[in-house]
Amino acid sequence: MGTKQKSFLLIIALILLVLLGAFYYSFSINRINYSLGKADQTVVDFVVKPGEKVYEIAQHLKEAKLINSATLFKIYVKIKGLSGQLQAGNYKIARNLSLVEVANLLQHGTFDVRLTFPEGWRREEMAQYLSQVFNSQNPNFSVQAFLEESVGLEGYLFPDTYVVPFDMRAADLVKLMRSNFDKRIDSQLKSDVGKQGLTLEEAVILSSIVERESNNDKDRPVIAGILLKRLKSSWPLEADATVQYALSSRGLSKDGNWWPKNLTEDDLDIESPFNTRKYPGLPPGPISNPGLQSFRAVVYPLETPYWFYLTGSDGVTHYAKTLEEHGDNISRYLP
Repeated sequence: MGTKQKSFLLIIALILLVLLGAFYYSFSINRINYSLGKADQTVVDFVVKPGEKVYEIAQHLKEAKLINSATLFKIYVKIKGLSGQLQAGNYKIARNLSLVEVANLLQHGTFDVRLTFPEGWRREEMAQYLSQVFNSQNPNFSVQAFLEESVGLEGYLFPDTYVVPFDMRAADLVKLMRSNFDKRIDSQLKSDVGKQGLTLEEAVILSSIVERESNNDKDRPVIAGILLKRLKSSWPLEADATVQYALSSRGLSKDGNWWPKNLTEDDLDIESPFNTRKYPGLPPGPISNPGLQSFRAVVYPLETPYWFYLTGSDGVTHYAKTLEEHGDNISRYLP
């Protein structure tokens, strides 16, 4: 083969190599910018743990079906010099993001946790929820410590949404929730409690009952007015929520619920200082952690001619002035 032929073949080989490289580059870029989910806007919770390597992150992304190639992710991160930029944290990643967009998102990590405690939960429910939120991702958070630190604070762990550091200690969380109570139950509310002849502690106890006995802001002041009238007249409050609290406190709930339904005559007769069907006056402590509206309902109740109430199977609260009317409501609205 002559020199000219060798040169020609070399040129052809170089051209093919360039074309092949261009094709591979174009294919890789397309795959990098390709969104796996395309129209799928499903958001996936994704965690990058402290100390995780790029290859581990890439593999976990692939397993979560958030990228289509762990290898390309590693190549892209290396080419762009992002190896030291990926941050540990909790992420919410949509499936319609491209590999590039995912890599950019992972540079803005946060280990803040959003905790939402509904009104009317008891401490144990809060602890159960916390164990689910933190799970195995934060072994430093102790649910048992939360229960120990919150002893005596039932009713004062203000239900709200909290954004806290992921490594927050149980003691600090309890302190935050308690201080939020003092912030939300302001000095004016605390001062006006006395107008109902109640101490702050008594108002919290009654609010915790109102919270569990009502399911909307319209009924809360009415129910609070009835319970206050009964309290001042030395009538038993006869609030089923206090029986539910007593039952679940002793592990006697039949349906695995902290607030067991379908109470029997034996349930209603449970021997407990919290059983307001047996004992007049307030129970010895709060049965739940009430929200602001339930506390306001106790401080500013609505005066009505009613002495009785029940929540029917229709979800509506029905009121009665006399025991006879109440009996009719029981027959009509309860199964």
